[in-house]
Amino acid sequence: MSKLLSKLRFFHDVAQGREAGNSAIRQFESDKNLLSISFIRELIQNAIDAWNKNSDQPVKLIFRLVDVESKHQKTLKDLFKPIMPFIKMGISNNKLEFAYQDKNLYKKALIVEEYNTIGLTGEYNRKKNNEESWHYSNYLFGVNRATKNEGGGSAGVGKITSNMVSDLKAVLFVTSRSDDNKVWAGGRVEFVASHTFGDQSFDNCAFLSNNDIQKQINDLTEDDRDSICAPISNKSDIDLIKEIFKLERPDSEFGTSWIMPAPVHQVDQKAKKELTSVDSYKKIILDEYSWAIVNGLIEIELDGELINKESVMGILNEVYPEKNELSNFMLDVSTFSDTNYIRLKPNWFSCEDLSDAFITENDKNKAFEIFDSENRQTLGLKLPLKLSKQLNDDTYFLMYIQRGEDVSGKSNELVIRDYLPISGVAKSLLSISGDAVNSMLLITEEKLVKFCRSAEQADHTDFVISRAVARGYKHAFARDNINAIKGATKKIYQFFNDIDIHDEDILADIFSVLTIKDIEKGPKNKKNKRKKRKTKNTRKSTIRIKKMDMKEITKSHIKFYPGSNPIGVNEIPLTVKISIEEPALLGSKSNILNYGCDGFKNSNITSSNINIKNKSRDHIEFEITDPDFELNISNLDVSRGVNFPVEY
Repeated sequence: MSKLLSKLRFFHDVAQGREAGNSAIRQFESDKNLLSISFIRELIQNAIDAWNKNSDQPVKLIFRLVDVESKHQKTLKDLFKPIMPFIKMGISNNKLEFAYQDKNLYKKALIVEEYNTIGLTGEYNRKKNNEESWHYSNYLFGVNRATKNEGGGSAGVGKITSNMVSDLKAVLFVTSRSDDNKVWAGGRVEFVASHTFGDQSFDNCAFLSNNDIQKQINDLTEDDRDSICAPISNKSDIDLIKEIFKLERPDSEFGTSWIMPAPVHQVDQKAKKELTSVDSYKKIILDEYSWAIVNGLIEIELDGELINKESVMGILNEVYPEKNELSNFMLDVSTFSDTNYIRLKPNWFSCEDLSDAFITENDKNKAFEIFDSENRQTLGLKLPLKLSKQLNDDTYFLMYIQRGEDVSGKSNELVIRDYLPISGVAKSLLSISGDAVNSMLLITEEKLVKFCRSAEQADHTDFVISRAVARGYKHAFARDNINAIKGATKKIYQFFNDIDIHDEDILADIFSVLTIKDIEKGPKNKKNKRKKRKTKNTRKSTIRIKKMDMKEITKSHIKFYPGSNPIGVNEIPLTVKISIEEPALLGSKSNILNYGCDGFKNSNITSSNINIKNKSRDHIEFEITDPDFELNISNLDVSRGVNFPVEY
């Protein structure tokens, strides 16, 4: 074996104040993320964020599954041998289940090579935690970032997917840096937990190193650790990594080559299995990044098949022929003219009747004309927002809507931040009982993109008010803007379809429960509207017996007490579940989590003849132990339009 190989090793330090469990892995698994989907989302998002703006070419990612030659398999086995007990050990000494047999762990690797990015730039600093750069990509997983106003992730939950997609929990990389033209390599292995052997507790991660300081591990100084964990810059070592994993990106091409040995695949809640082909990622890429590809922002090569702006429509129609309408709608939006937007007034979201939100009557008539056009034109609206009281904090997002080919079919809804679909927000038209539409909410204005990134959950699927507030935005503006973004599609759909909607206070009819909206809205608006169109789909509600009434409703306080049809003694104890839902059209529902409020989570409860069984953000469950009962809930955090459905 070459002497060069003895240089590369994994440095596994003693635990230094980190908790025993690996917080990033634990958070990733507790969120029930699907590994392959999360991996593709994070990998491509990071590549787009690292786009080299001096290049006139889109970001390009090339995926390959490579076979490691037998002579190098022994090298990798020797490299991982000292830390294999830590890799295999779970929590409480329960060994992990592997998708690969031991003899196959070093036979293949997933390679993803970036082109037209800036590479992993920035200084080397093991502990600095306030900016995106090379050190953060390697060292600060499991640590919340110090900066408040960048990005949606935390605790390395997103970036750790590169480790999770390897059965060895390992990621290695070679990066060509645009800031200093240097080529560096690195690598990191994450363990499920730190473990104690003898009188030493070892950290829950290890780093690739070629600097072996001859000291006992307890005698290492911080300078020693900095030296050991420094990036690998020796050309011979980097060339060895390139040779083992058959990297093809030349050093002259800025970007990063990622290496995941023993790659695994998971697209459902079943156990992870060996990744057998990069073609397995095709549907995920099309689901998550079709918009970015249609716009020419990124192109993907999967084992020789190129998915780019020119080819994506054909590939979409081949893979998803049933989504042909949605694909064509995205193409329409990508070529929408800047001169065709209709701008609404700044107070558009607070208008009970959206007719009042148009700047002129001509704008409103033009909007209806476009939406109702025989050739199904796409209507584009510019919706203003304000991030603070500052004059220069005006911002906006764009909304596109088009009648569906089959109005009795299913609506297509997209919410895109920059290039990334925010899937948890694109649910307001699910199961809607009205004419089908195609819709897209597009957030591209720089200030609003920054705000939305600050509010994004770690998995980038939702916007949460408290996250934006934690990053420095005022609560009132964060709440209003997130509610407007999340409520825009339904509000605009409702206006342009202009359908007869089941009584907004559904629960007052069914459960004798008034809603906040009912208290606030006052007399019905008698303004004339255009004639309502009948929809193809209708649903009927079910009448329930009034076992419970509700009063003293304010935005933060509700009270429940016996209804007009009291609970019989033979029904005691009666289990009741009260949820928080935003009423949509004709009985469809949207969970409170989609609106970023705390709901019941931090509420205060006083009661008589009631036992609380369970309380979460979106529901509370309790037992009524006597027909004469009372339940008071205060400090309730909800949006103004919610309802409280009751299940017995």
